[in-house]
Amino acid sequence: SAEAEVAMSIRPAAGASGAELLAQLCQRCHNSQLDQTLSRSQFNVEALELLSRRERDIAIERLRLPASDLRKMPPLTTATLSAAEIAALEAALNGR
Repeated sequence: SAEAEVAMSIRPAAGASGAELLAQLCQRCHNSQLDQTLSRSQFNVEALELLSRRERDIAIERLRLPASDLRKMPPLTTATLSAAEIAALEAALNGR
């Protein structure tokens, strides 16, 4: 059900802000507890204020990739986002 998908973070909560989407969908894989030798540790949702403009731009680029690209974020196995949700994430990454 849609409610179960929201509870499992497969689908974001309706009307979630960009910051809420980052916390709900991205933070589970991009956080301070992550092995810091992994490349995905460079995008730490818990420390967004410390991300460089380049790191933010890379995240936005990965949100915009086609579903067929293995670098697509979030991975299709974890969540599928609408255009509006991607726009909200981009706005949050741009500090708006």
